[in-house]
Amino acid sequence: MMFPIQVRGFRPRPWKTKAGGMVYSGTFIVLDMSERPVMETLEMESEFPNEEAMVRANLSVGKQAQAIVEGFKVGVDGSPRFTGKIEGVTGLTRAKSKVKEDGSFVDARFELKGEKGVKKLEEEESWSWADNPFVGKRELNGLKIMVMLVSNWDNKDVRDVKRGSNTAIFQTKGEARYVVTDWGGSMGKWGGFISREKWDCGGFTSQTKNFIKGVKNGMVEFGYSGQHSKDFWSDIRVQDVQWLIQYLDRITDDQLKAGLASAGASPEDQVCFTKALRERIIQLRNVK
Repeated sequence: MMFPIQVRGFRPRPWKTKAGGMVYSGTFIVLDMSERPVMETLEMESEFPNEEAMVRANLSVGKQAQAIVEGFKVGVDGSPRFTGKIEGVTGLTRAKSKVKEDGSFVDARFELKGEKGVKKLEEEESWSWADNPFVGKRELNGLKIMVMLVSNWDNKDVRDVKRGSNTAIFQTKGEARYVVTDWGGSMGKWGGFISREKWDCGGFTSQTKNFIKGVKNGMVEFGYSGQHSKDFWSDIRVQDVQWLIQYLDRITDDQLKAGLASAGASPEDQVCFTKALRERIIQLRNVK
């Protein structure tokens, strides 16, 4: 869930807070790649500079998703818990169950609302998976595969603006980054409103066998179901998968576990998610 709380740090920059299952999944996927090794291999070389920026932005520009908190507190299961305190909080309503009267909290992350020199085009100014400058390019299809790899069912875009788009364009001087702004619906079960889950390794594992369903006429068929399903994966070619797997194959199990631990996963979930992610990566490697 999103806290209806805006906070400021020592410097006058606004942040918003999130809590619940999306803390773990979102933090794992958007770990700061300049400091963490987990997905560093996705900072890939590309003959299309904008596409490279788009893929990198979705998986590394999210450094603002790191929990900016007082520190870690080890939970009863041995997992790290993000802890901290928000000063000056009064009259809480929706966030009352997550933030105590003294402003202290456990398991939350902060997201920077504004960055100097970056113009954010969101909601009705965001972009569609089916209509953008990169349709048909391997970099966009690689990003789609990443969305499905982590079972992010919440792939809303500008077509869903009434419910909130999860895409945006970050404009800086001389560059426009097409980004996915919310990965919180990941690491669980894909599917419809009733069946989908986030941060649920049992569900994530149960669907792994259907991650890739086959190849037909050079196009890869996936079992994924989200806000946009068939039109999301129907144009992914064998060569797109083969291009992406050269980077995914560099990621070790130890790196995956380190990223999961940093995101707050319990020791059991670290093992469980790593095993399922490895099985999905192997399925991608076997696509011919």
